[in-house]
Amino acid sequence: PSSMFASVHHQLHVLACCPCDVVRLRILRLLKHGSRQHAREGRRATWQNNFGELAVEQIPICDDGADDQKPEATSAVDAGTAAIHRHAEPETSVAIEAPLCQEEELTHGADDEEDSTLRSVTCAEAEAAALLQQRVETRPELLALVEQFRGGESLRALCVRFVRARPKSVDAAFDMLSADMEYRKERGVGFVQMSAEEIMVGSANSSETGEVEEIAGAGLLYEFCKHVPHAELGRDMEGRAVVYRRFHAGTRLREMVKLGIDMQKLARYNEWFTERVLESMGHKGQWTMVIDLEGLVMREIDNTALDFLRRVISVDAAHYPERLAKCFIINAPGYLPWIWRIISAWLDTKTRNKISILGGPDDWNHVLAGTLDLQILPKHLGGASVLHERGRGSS
Repeated sequence: PSSMFASVHHQLHVLACCPCDVVRLRILRLLKHGSRQHAREGRRATWQNNFGELAVEQIPICDDGADDQKPEATSAVDAGTAAIHRHAEPETSVAIEAPLCQEEELTHGADDEEDSTLRSVTCAEAEAAALLQQRVETRPELLALVEQFRGGESLRALCVRFVRARPKSVDAAFDMLSADMEYRKERGVGFVQMSAEEIMVGSANSSETGEVEEIAGAGLLYEFCKHVPHAELGRDMEGRAVVYRRFHAGTRLREMVKLGIDMQKLARYNEWFTERVLESMGHKGQWTMVIDLEGLVMREIDNTALDFLRRVISVDAAHYPERLAKCFIINAPGYLPWIWRIISAWLDTKTRNKISILGGPDDWNHVLAGTLDLQILPKHLGGASVLHERGRGSS
C-alpha cells in the first residue's frame, strides 16, 4: 500500500499542473486527503510496533488520571443481562498502572501498623491525602472530631480512604469528611456503646401500634434476625472481617413495619452493627461481605425491602467509604438481574466492580475458597458457624 500510494501520489502531482482550474482544484484536494491518510497509517503502524494491540499507559507521578483506575473484581453483572452467568466478566477497560509510593513514606506511628488501607497507595493518592490531612489539621474543631471518632485508624489512613472515595477533588474529599464527622457528632458517642436491644427499642414507634409495647428489645432483635440473619463470621485470608447477611424465603421486612419499626430505624440498627464490626477490626482496613439469597422469592423484594436496601447503601457510601473490599452475592436466583437493574443504580462504578454475583454452590464454592476458609460459613452452607441473635457467629 505504501509503494502504491507513492506512485499514485506522483501521478497526481503531474496532473495537478493541468491548466483546467476545476480539475486542478479537485486533484489538490485528493492530494491533501491522501497525505492525511498516509500519516494516520504511519502512526498506527508505529503504535502497534511499540505497544502491541493493547497498550498499558504509565501514569506519571501525581497525575490525576490515576483516579480513573478500577479495582480488581472476580465478576460483575451487566444490568442488561437476562440471566446469571457463571463468573461474569468485570467492566472492561484498558489497564492503567499507577506508580505506588514507597511504604516507608506512608506508614508513620503505631496506628498505621497492619492497616491494609496503606498497603497500595498511589503517589497521586498520597499527595491528595497529605493535602487533605493538612486542611484537617488547620481546623481545630474538625480535627477534634476526627480524633474522637477515628478509633484505631490513623489520620493518614482515614484521609486516604476519603480521597479514594472522591478522587477528582481534594475539596470534595474534605467536604465528605466534614459531613461524616458532623453526622457522627449528631449521632453521639454513646450510639456505639448501646446494646442491640436498646437500639431496637429506641427504633420502635409505639404510637402506631400497641403490639410493640408487649415486645421487649430482645424480641424485636429476634424478629429481625429471623427475617435477616446476619453475623460477623471471622476473618478472611487477608485478615479482613467477614460479614454475612442472608435474605431467604422467610424474609418479610414489612412484618417489621407492623411491629412499629420503619425502614429508616431498621437501617439505623444496621449502622450500629457496622460500627460494632469496625470496633472488632480496630477501625483499620476493609471487610469482605457475603450475601446469601438462598430461597429468596421475588415477591418478598417489595418496596419495603428496596427502601431498606437503599437506605443501607446510602449510609455506607456516605460514612464508610472504601471499607468494602469484596462482596459475594451467592445462591443468586434467576430473576436477580431484573432487581439488579434497580439496586446497581444506587452504587458507584467502583463499588459495582467489587461485587461478584454467583449462583449455587457449584458456582460460589471454589470462588469463596480463594478468599476465606469455608468452615467459617454458617452450617447450612457447609461451614461450622452458628448464628446468634446478637449478630455474631461462633463455631
